Amino acid sequence: MAPRAPPRRRPAPAAAGGAGSGDSARVLLALAVLYGALSLLAYRTIHMRHVAPLGADAPPGDFAEGRVLRHLHRLAVDIPGRQVRPPLPLALSPSLVC
Repeated sequence: MAPRAPPRRRPAPAAAGGAGSGDSARVLLALAVLYGALSLLAYRTIHMRHVAPLGADAPPGDFAEGRVLRHLHRLAVDIPGRQVRPPLPLALSPSLVC
């Protein structure tokens, strides 16, 4: 019969909290700091004062919402009969084409 190997020793139990308690505390602290930073960012974003859009009298080099709205009104209302494409003949109607 072959000689038996001596039994393996179990490592001694760690003190209260274990060896990972320092790592856990650092992770918890990092998560708390991250949560605080994201909360501050969200608060500042929600309560941000937005810039008022420029009117039609803004300098020509700056984008002005007033000029854009005037141009869109001219394209949509002032030009009569504006269409995307000419109407199709009845034979080419989309309802008849499979």
